Amino acid sequence: MSTQLRFVKCVASTAYPLSITPGQYYQVLPDPAEVDGMIRIVDNTGEDYLFETDLFEAVADLSNLLDDLTLR
Repeated sequence: MSTQLRFVKCVASTAYPLSITPGQYYQVLPDPAEVDGMIRIVDNTGEDYLFETDLFEAVADLSNLLDDLTLR
């Protein structure tokens, strides 16, 4: 598992409305569950939890992340 800082963008519609928000970015924390299709993120509550990988899309290019966050 990589220790590089990673982010994902939520693409879920209403799976966990109190924990994750569609279009919002989240930091990914390393977790062995990734091999089982789960990722650990710091969610809207400020805590880290496991979620299904298909609820998110990977953010490969962080250079546009600040622009997107500023505009939202």
